[in-house]
Amino acid sequence: MEHVDELIAGHALRALSSEDEERVVVHLAECEQCRRKLRETEAVAASLAYGVPQVAPPPELRSRVLAISEPVVAAPVAGASSARPQR
Repeated sequence: MEHVDELIAGHALRALSSEDEERVVVHLAECEQCRRKLRETEAVAASLAYGVPQVAPPPELRSRVLAISEPVVAAPVAGASSARPQR
């Protein structure tokens, strides 16, 4: 049985291609050693969120994010009719 050690971290971070993901899932169903390594890697990945101090975002961040997330309306194409088609 070929282990998937090199793919365990990618699987824990949900960063694998669908092909590699399937390979890992199939292997994990049969291999306790790799399941144990996955649990350890997931625990480390989860602890990373608490490894740095939390910082409050600047007050203007919300308005900046909303400003760039507004839907963009495309300019009309030259020669295209702006009237709705009749039924």
